[in-house]
Amino acid sequence: MTAPPLINNPSTYESQSGTVWIRVTDATGAGCYSTTSVALTVLPKPVVSTIPVYALCDNGDANVGYRPFDLTTRAAALTGGVTGVTVTYYAQQADIAANNPIANPATYTNTVQDPANHLCSA
Repeated sequence: MTAPPLINNPSTYESQSGTVWIRVTDATGAGCYSTTSVALTVLPKPVVSTIPVYALCDNGDANVGYRPFDLTTRAAALTGGVTGVTVTYYAQQADIAANNPIANPATYTNTVQDPANHLCSA
């Protein structure tokens, strides 16, 4: 039986789903060791659906062009109704890398006024 190839750098190991065997050797030099295995599973990325623009009419208060949006109402549309996934909202793309999510997506107020979209007719 041929030994499997040694993984030279476990911290950067890439693999398909499968099994990796592990050997732990004592530090005394006596040659004692134990082996075990770990199953690797590569999961597909979640699919994100494109959804229509989320627009609200201005409510006529002093904050013209700004409204609180409940972003959580769009989660099912974004995921296609798939359960077991987490939807996290960010105000800007740079916030994703900085791990700076919107604190309360159920009451998010837009931060950029869009004068072309804040007028609605009754």
